[in-house]
Amino acid sequence: MKTEHHARPVPYASEGPWNNEPDKAWWDHAGYDCLMHRHPTSRHWCGYVGVPSDHALYEKDYEDPAFLNFTEEITYVDFCRDHICHHGDDFKHAKVWWIGFDFAHGCDYSPGIGALGSPNNYKTFEYVKRATEAMAEQLAAV
Repeated sequence: MKTEHHARPVPYASEGPWNNEPDKAWWDHAGYDCLMHRHPTSRHWCGYVGVPSDHALYEKDYEDPAFLNFTEEITYVDFCRDHICHHGDDFKHAKVWWIGFDFAHGCDYSPGIGALGSPNNYKTFEYVKRATEAMAEQLAAV
């Protein structure tokens, strides 16, 4: 796994585990490219799995019924764009369709704004890494 730390464009609303976590991570799991990054403003985590062109969900919209049984609510699908993209040659596949989710729902805590929920509801780096890997495993089973 590779990680990056960035200058904080938005200060955190409070102290917490987010202060010692990276801002981006990428790795391979279950044969798929995995990526995590912090939302640039609210600073909550987002997780993504890149599927290659031969995958059944390649270029499918996140409202496709095939996504209904996933553990996490899929909120993003697209090719590489902005910060949701390959990082150099560190990924397994040259071109992927990124399928992703975020942790800024309901009572989830966003440390950049501190608005959603309590700091006790913050989804940590390790929590989101496990969720991203679980999604990679679900995608491998499709």
